[in-house]
Amino acid sequence: MGSLYDDLWHSAQERTDYLLGLDGDIQADQTPRSRNDAVKMILPIYIKYKNLLKKLAQLYDRMIHSQKRQLIKRLFNCSVGRMLEYRRELVKLTCSDYHWPDDLLIELKWTPDDVQIPSIASYTSDRKKELEEREKNIEDLLDKLNAPELEDEDDHLERERPSAPSLTRAPSMVRRRKSLKVIITPQLPVPTESEEERIIREREEARRKAFADAISLIQRHERARIGRVIGTNASREQEFFWRLKFGEIEVKKYRKEVKEKAARIIQKTWRGYRDRKFLEERREKREMAMGMIIPSRRDKTVIETDLGNRLRIAELQQEFGAAVDDRIAEERSKIFESKRFSVMDDISEEIRAWFQEWLQAVGHFDVYPPEQNGGSAMIVLGQTLTPEEFLVKKSEEMNKEELKKGKDEKKSPKGKNKKEVEGWTPPESKILQMMMEVKNEFVSNWSLRDEKLRETANIEMIKEEIFYELQLETRKAVDELMRLELDRMNDALIKDHKNDDPKFIFPGMKKGKKKKKEKKGRKKPGDDLGKKEEADQMFRELVSSGIIKNYPKARLSDWSGDLSYQNFEAQRDFKEYNHKLGEIKNIIIETCILPLGSKEAHTIAPLLRSLCIMGLPRTGKKFLAHAIANEIGALLFDLTPRVLSGRYEGRENEKRLMRMINTVAKNYPPSIVLIDGGDIPWMKKIPPEEKENQPKRLAKLLPKFIKTIKPGDQILVLGLASEPWKANKKFSKMYDNFIAIPVSDYNSVYLFYQDVLMRYHNVNRHFDVSAVARASVGYSLDVIREAVENVMNLRRRMRLRFEPLRPEEILKELERYPRISEKILNDYAKFQMKTPLGRKLAKMRKEQENNEGN
Repeated sequence: MGSLYDDLWHSAQERTDYLLGLDGDIQADQTPRSRNDAVKMILPIYIKYKNLLKKLAQLYDRMIHSQKRQLIKRLFNCSVGRMLEYRRELVKLTCSDYHWPDDLLIELKWTPDDVQIPSIASYTSDRKKELEEREKNIEDLLDKLNAPELEDEDDHLERERPSAPSLTRAPSMVRRRKSLKVIITPQLPVPTESEEERIIREREEARRKAFADAISLIQRHERARIGRVIGTNASREQEFFWRLKFGEIEVKKYRKEVKEKAARIIQKTWRGYRDRKFLEERREKREMAMGMIIPSRRDKTVIETDLGNRLRIAELQQEFGAAVDDRIAEERSKIFESKRFSVMDDISEEIRAWFQEWLQAVGHFDVYPPEQNGGSAMIVLGQTLTPEEFLVKKSEEMNKEELKKGKDEKKSPKGKNKKEVEGWTPPESKILQMMMEVKNEFVSNWSLRDEKLRETANIEMIKEEIFYELQLETRKAVDELMRLELDRMNDALIKDHKNDDPKFIFPGMKKGKKKKKEKKGRKKPGDDLGKKEEADQMFRELVSSGIIKNYPKARLSDWSGDLSYQNFEAQRDFKEYNHKLGEIKNIIIETCILPLGSKEAHTIAPLLRSLCIMGLPRTGKKFLAHAIANEIGALLFDLTPRVLSGRYEGRENEKRLMRMINTVAKNYPPSIVLIDGGDIPWMKKIPPEEKENQPKRLAKLLPKFIKTIKPGDQILVLGLASEPWKANKKFSKMYDNFIAIPVSDYNSVYLFYQDVLMRYHNVNRHFDVSAVARASVGYSLDVIREAVENVMNLRRRMRLRFEPLRPEEILKELERYPRISEKILNDYAKFQMKTPLGRKLAKMRKEQENNEGN
């Protein structure tokens, strides 16, 4: 690891220590706070966690040392969970998914880029082989399904074989047939084509022939025209020379002064043109160097070098990881061979000492911890009762009446406190303890190691992990032996107290028998669905049904849009404001990519089961869905109504479909269940073109499926809605969150025009982008891109050098596309206020107005 990443590694640890201290102070202060005070407390630490995540993401992607990467990954996942917990509290307090902490950024001397979390390349690079194999597997299955069926070879030969010779024919003909049969080689089966394929082939051949004939016709006419032009010019030249020779034309002679004056005018004009071009090119180069204009052809050397470095780092990560794995295997074989029996003896002596402690203090033995809870490991960790605690508990059970009175007394003040406490208090978090463990591991294993020049594996860590594995493995075997030994000692103890009065009853014996009975249970019918073989079979069935499919390559970095720079002031001055296209990228990363990227983060982070991306047509909803899937390497299930049309009809088949999706999704995490047209199943009036797809059946299946998603499953139900205001109330209740893609704004359109237009070489670098962007606000970026492509066709690009592009051309093309009506925008805004978060926002504003009125 170079000095840059080594310094970044230590900087991230210092930032982690600082945030843990700050977080601990917030947790310790349980004073109830008002809404505004709580936001002022949470927002600074929230953006600081985002800055930490950016550093950790860069470290994890570029770090080569596999052991350090595992530690960084754990810290990154814990930080993701803690950041999302703070985000959840902010959303509850502000009733908004978007926040603009401009004052805090100025105070910290940060820019918005410092708190913008990048996409995590390692989510896909660490699983590169797995993703490539899965993609190839899907393609192979689809190729087999789409391949034309070949006729049986015997049937084909039978059809092609000539009929048997007639007995009435001459013998010579029969002999000739026999000789021919000997000479003919066995025929290979020829693939047959269907009637539809034949028609397509004939149409393609006719099209090619027509195209070739058209080219030939154009060439003949063009050659004839050129011949006529050459002949006409030759006859005119010959006529001119003849007339000049015989004196019919008199050549006008100019004086020397006139010729020199004409030459000076030509030179002046040419030199002026040349100098103007030179000055213009020099100005463009200067402005290009200063970043004032965008070149048409950018130098990709730096980008290609960085990409090469990333690929090289990925190779080194695999090499270092393989070397560490080899060393682990070597150490494991040594330790398991030499230390297995000594570890078993140590564990046995430890458990026997526990037996003796109980026998001497209480007079009998405690119940042996069950295997599903960890077995004797609970004894070592102190998770079982000590003899003293057992005696205290036993004495308390003898005074049940006093204990009930004590409980009643304790309950009453708690109820009063809950009613009295008003305001926000920091909720408890289990993630802080996990972050402290990671910090302590760093201090003990890595803080004193200087590896700027040469990185080596930490052998002590490897040995500790192997000893831990050895303990777990041998402890199971020892537990079985010690349970038998405990049973024998219990039997002996019962015999010793056989004549006691009252009768000696060994505590825990009945409980142990009950537990044994509880282990025996009928196998649930859904248990077998989790088997890998059945999951693979279901995977193939879903691919053949068109539900699992490969998706287009898309990256979130290609999303165009600018951030909101005036919303902080608008929010402060109580003005109307809305998020912009640039904020969509941030919320997608925080709510979708970071939790779904790893199992650990999804387990500890606030659970998001379902999400709806809503926006007007052609606003990039499907692009965002594909970008999410590409960023995390997700398996995509397409439950769009038109995909399910004619498939899995009937109640039982529908239930079977959802069971298969649930099983495959859990066996191939992360997974995304996509519903393009996620609002259609809940529409009050189904569009006529969608009725044949029976979209209503999804309305019953999806809510039950969403409830089965648990932390760690890495499953997200993602809906895309274009007309959500036409859906009923159940639609807004089904999704946990809604992301609204806003109408295009000036900043986003300006940046998009610059990116699209400046790719063309001969477009003037000083083209008035601002005026065109101002007039194009409201059109979706996809419509703008299509309009620019229509204007900049081949003929127009050929004329750019002599006829510069004018803003009117683009605006005239945009007029062909309809603008979004005010009614649709109003319906869209009204639905946003009907979502769960929108209703909370309306309630909060009403409370604020009432407080101001009072």
